[in-house]
Amino acid sequence: MAIFEAEHQNRTTSEDLLTSRIFGALSVMDKRNVLIPFLRHLIKVSQDDQLKNNIDNTLNDLSAKKTSKLDELRFILWEHFGYRCPDVYIHIPKYLIVIEVKEHTKATSDQIVEQYNSVKGKAGKNEVAYFLLTNDEEDSQAIADAKTKLKHYATKIEWVKWKQVWKWLKDILKEKEIADTTDERLLNDLIQLLEDKEMMYATGIKPAWFTKDVATSIEKINDLYRELRLIVLDFRLKLDELELKKPEKDLLDFEKPNPKKPSDEQVLVSPWIQIRYRDKKWRKTSLKNAYLFILADLTLQEPDFSVGFYTPDKSDEECDDLEASAREKVLDHWRDPPKRGKRGIGICKYLLNGSSNNKNSVTMTQLEESLKEMRDFVREYYKIGEKPRISNKSKRRR
Repeated sequence: MAIFEAEHQNRTTSEDLLTSRIFGALSVMDKRNVLIPFLRHLIKVSQDDQLKNNIDNTLNDLSAKKTSKLDELRFILWEHFGYRCPDVYIHIPKYLIVIEVKEHTKATSDQIVEQYNSVKGKAGKNEVAYFLLTNDEEDSQAIADAKTKLKHYATKIEWVKWKQVWKWLKDILKEKEIADTTDERLLNDLIQLLEDKEMMYATGIKPAWFTKDVATSIEKINDLYRELRLIVLDFRLKLDELELKKPEKDLLDFEKPNPKKPSDEQVLVSPWIQIRYRDKKWRKTSLKNAYLFILADLTLQEPDFSVGFYTPDKSDEECDDLEASAREKVLDHWRDPPKRGKRGIGICKYLLNGSSNNKNSVTMTQLEESLKEMRDFVREYYKIGEKPRISNKSKRRR
């Protein structure tokens, strides 16, 4: 098994990737100094004292024997037991430890019961210990219901929180045997991954959060928001002059921070803020959902402030033609990933971009002129406002 087992098995959900990263990494670390201590922490959660003591003794025996004996301790992800497939399956002599991993989804009691019975049916003389690992704060009702249904095996099933896993990894990291090793670096990465997902206990308020740099950053964000509000107010008085109007949807578009998405940074402010307008002369159905925009992008380390035009649902041929026109006008462009054979395309002019040494602010005059330039580019490309050609056919004589 490997850290990238999820990719090997074409599993791409956030939950599967998390399972693969954490347990795939644990499976390749030192068994005596990392994996066995982790399993000791896990089994302590069990309320079955006999099961807990027996597994703990087995782990002690494995740890005391030669390294070759440790090969009996095996990790497998997504092993099939009939039609059920628990996320993590750990084999130690005489025992099978099963872990069902949840990140945002909820387990059901039927799922737990069916998984336990499926593994139990294939376990032979081996005893089964089952753990549901979730990010919930309150006791898992699914576990309580499953215990009721399983009756005689109720003590073999327990609930574990990701926060506890974070704490166990932190404790293992303190062991001097893994200092300055690859295992130490991997453990730090796993701990950081869980912290990025807020799967951790509170660690205390830090003095570094109360510094001038932090306060200055907050002030800068407030300055940016204030300036964008003023731009909206100023342009409201100039919309007729610019021949623009507010779109049918929201004038201001914010990307809402979503800490539940693992691909997102854990931020409190919107990664980007967009002000949208439509040209009053747009009549074509092909521009129904198109808009002109003013965009402040905070996702980059360097300035990124632009004016542009965006239109969705275009074929690759249409995108090619629009991009060719943009290049003639020395404008930048980008395309969205394809969706059902169509994709969105944006044309923009950067007023602040990248490592630009221009320290001067963008004035309202520059912004207004750039918006007019983008408006006129769209009109020219789509031939909006041009007078229709008059036919010179001679009148038919009677």
